[in-house]
Formats: sequence, structure tokens, C-alpha cells
Amino acid sequence: MTNETRNLQSLEKTICAKLFSIKNDGNKSNNPILFSNDLQLNDQQPFFYSPLQQLFEFYHRWGSLLPPNITEREMEISHQVKDSVQRIDDCVVVPELIGSPVDLFNSLELSNAGHKYDALVKKAQRVKLLGAISLPSIYDVIIWLKNKGFSGVLDVYDISSIPLKIGQSYQELGLLPAGLQVNFINKPAQKIQKDGQSDLIISDVLGYYLTPEDYSVLASAVANNLNAGGVWLTRELIEPNGEASLDNKTVRRSYAERLNSFNDFIEKIFSFKLDLRILEEWENTRWSKAPQYSRKSKEEYLFRVPESLFLDFDLRVSSKPLWDSVNRRIFETMAFFKKKSK
Repeated sequence: MTNETRNLQSLEKTICAKLFSIKNDGNKSNNPILFSNDLQLNDQQPFFYSPLQQLFEFYHRWGSLLPPNITEREMEISHQVKDSVQRIDDCVVVPELIGSPVDLFNSLELSNAGHKYDALVKKAQRVKLLGAISLPSIYDVIIWLKNKGFSGVLDVYDISSIPLKIGQSYQELGLLPAGLQVNFINKPAQKIQKDGQSDLIISDVLGYYLTPEDYSVLASAVANNLNAGGVWLTRELIEPNGEASLDNKTVRRSYAERLNSFNDFIEKIFSFKLDLRILEEWENTRWSKAPQYSRKSKEEYLFRVPESLFLDFDLRVSSKPLWDSVNRRIFETMAFFKKKSK
């Protein structure tokens, strides 16, 4: 084992101790993995922010608690992905989604109009990310911005303190990419009106978890916060046949391999495996517990956007990863420009 490997293992253990703690009550049917005292802030948003969900994000995106080397994270669509894309009914059908803002950025690259946003990002002084979800997602946004030449201020908002505290921990350890200022703000996305003017606002599948009325508040807040000529880059979920029943959200056999692999990751981090029933219950309930507000069409989102924001009709990218599913799902990428004063 090299000194570099030992140092990386030591750093990963430091991160683990900073983020998580173990409570062993002797009952193997209970999940012993908790957040550390630093993160125990009586958070009332458990759905995407449980210890297992945050661990899964690290496993799914990085396979480690350590971020990948920045030089290996240049966010460009691979030729393999480009070659596997189909166009059906004016939709881009991709074989698999990553489940992070990477999908939003990749959809820009798949559009012929995507290049026109490069100059805007490079010149931007302040960008807002609404809905952090997890540290790997925040990291993806930072890398994409840096690849586009951005060197300003990134404000990261989330209704939960958990991903923000995790982000601050990585920041304190010097594990976030250098070159831009990152602020972590524990506040609902709808409350950004008085936090300064932005050139770009990014949100990814945020409206699906907001009531139509709250989405109107969000869209108005975005419009009020953007500079003239600024852009709201967003991706939203559409379910033409309505939301899936809970029966369709249970663990399928195809998930078994993923859960076993996730358990291997847990063993690597904590030196023990969980009872597989704990992971199955988590997989069965992690989405169903979250409030969801299904929309059957893109127009249900557009109806809530104020007139001061206008849609970029050149950007036409809709991904349908579940084309043959009874619960067909479309991820619609949209860009709204703030009208300039005459």
C-alpha cells in the first residue's frame, strides 16, 4: 500500500467520522447508521436527506466519500451516450439517466441551441442552485460551471440543512474545487427574492415536489431575482398518465444487484453490512414518503411562469427514459430568459 493510498483512506475515514455515527442497540433489524452530532439539527425534511439516502448518493455518483479528481470530471457527453440517443415523437430518448444536474447539463449538449448559453455562464457573476439534494450533485454543478469558465459566486439553496452542512464540511477540508465562492443557504427556494441579483438560476426536478401554488411563488421569485437577460435553466418531470401507484414503486428484482452493491459500499465505509431487509424497506419507501405533485403536461408548469420570463423555443429537449413504462415519464429541459428593459 502506497503512502498516497493510506492518506486517501485516512481522509475518507475523517470524512466518515465528520458526517456519520453508529448507534448499535443490538437489534439487527434496525438501521444503526445515523448522522453525526454536527448534522443532527432536528431537520424536518427526512425524505431525500436520510443517512442512507446521502450515502447512496456518494455510492451512486462517486463510489466513495472522496470526490473524483477534477481532471477526470470534465462534464462532456460521451460519444457512447450520443450514439445511443434516439428521437421519438420529438423527444430525446436516453438509455439511462444519472439522477443529478448532470442530466440537465447533458440535455443542453444534446440540443443544437445549447452552445448559446456558454457565453452567459462564463460572464455570469452570481449563479444560484435551487435544491441541493446531495454533495455529489452540488459538486457536479461546480464542475460544469468551472468547465464553462465561471469564476463568480455560487449560492446553493436547500430546504434541508443536511446537504448544506455536508457541503460546508467538504469546503472546510478543502475538497471543493477552487476558483469560485460557494455559499450554502438553508432556505426554501421560493424565498430568494431579497438575496441579490443573479445571472443564472439552476433547478432540477424541483417543481415535482411543490404544489402548483408554490411553483407559482418559485417562478415569481426567480423572475424577481434574475438580472435582465438572465436565464432560469430548469428540468421538470411530466407524467402523461399521472403519478404511479405505490405498487409500482416497490423493489423489483432488478434492484437486488444494486442493493447488494450498495451494501458492499457500506461495508467498505463502516466495516459491516446492513441486513438487506433494511435496504429493501428504504428502497421501497424513500420516494413514496416525499410529497409529490404530478403534472401531465409541460403546459401545467408554463401556466405558472410570469410574463417577465419567456421560454427559449430553440431549446427543445425532452428525455423519455421510461418509454415503455405504464407510468411514462418525461424530463423536460426548459430555459427562460428574463426580458430586458426597453
